[in-house]
Amino acid sequence: MSPVFCRIRMNSIGYFAGANGTKGFVCYFGEVIKNLSSVYILKGGCGCGKSALMKKIAAEAEKRGLGVERIYCASDPQSLDGVVVPALSVGVVDGTSPHDISPRLPGAADSIINLGECWDSEKLRARVLDIKALTDKKEGAIIRAYSLFAAVGSLQKERDRLLETAVLWEKMSAAAARLLRKTASVNEEFSSNIRLREAFCSTGTVTAPSFGEKNTVALKDSYGIAYLFLEQLLAAAYGKGLGVTVSPSALEPHKIGALLVEDTGELYCVDNSAAKPINLERFLDKQRLSDIKAKLRFLGKAIKSLKEEARQSMAESRKAHLELEAIYTPAMNFREVDMITEKLIKEIFA
Repeated sequence: MSPVFCRIRMNSIGYFAGANGTKGFVCYFGEVIKNLSSVYILKGGCGCGKSALMKKIAAEAEKRGLGVERIYCASDPQSLDGVVVPALSVGVVDGTSPHDISPRLPGAADSIINLGECWDSEKLRARVLDIKALTDKKEGAIIRAYSLFAAVGSLQKERDRLLETAVLWEKMSAAAARLLRKTASVNEEFSSNIRLREAFCSTGTVTAPSFGEKNTVALKDSYGIAYLFLEQLLAAAYGKGLGVTVSPSALEPHKIGALLVEDTGELYCVDNSAAKPINLERFLDKQRLSDIKAKLRFLGKAIKSLKEEARQSMAESRKAHLELEAIYTPAMNFREVDMITEKLIKEIFA
């Protein structure tokens, strides 16, 4: 079941800045905050109200008619890992593990807000053994998931090697170039951003809403070669000096999962259920595909099984996280958190 995302307005977008996959946890926060004038970094344990604080910042910005970029948590897409208000060049982000973030210009432009100051340490010390046991369980499940993802990566590498021997490269490249032939560059200079449209969590692969697209060009991809076509499309965009947003694959960060051409607002992504998709199978040699089909089928089944095991491990980790929240939340003084939130809103929107 897809998670319920926050309701967002038309001038706002959403994405992820972290991913669980074949390389462990990959963090893209540096890309998101590198050009911001001011960044507020939240610290504190689970259940201390970081996500709720950021949701209030996002709501306040939209109430004032400002666009918002919501950064969803890769482990729990119903929570936020960050919020950016582009018009003010301000970001508020969760700086705790696994995406540890430190201020680049502390005090001068960037600030640390420690919500851990609002908890009752005595209550937490009384539950130290429970906290340790749950933390060990949470971390152990994630380590197991990452081991399974690494196995997925090894098998996928072999599958990719086989498929690449069947690709009709010239035909694929020419088709990608044709798609952008009539597209004119707004700034006449190639530019790119990295934003993650999908993430793999305890419920499987989830897609963030409102990535910034005006319309979608669907790709039908029965064999997992979309990343190769998107690479050709990216090369064509570079040649024409277009602006793009690159979304890495949820599990394999070295691959492109989707591509947004900012000059037109067209999003190129896999959607096998679309009515009129671009069928990528036409870029594969039929005879070669027939020769390797049995091997592809075997590898596909093994990859699917490993991904399901990894998902279950992430679900175990998520369960332990919720149990930790049940310990930390009663120890929080949320009146103080509300005061911090109100002060932050006044400072950001002054």
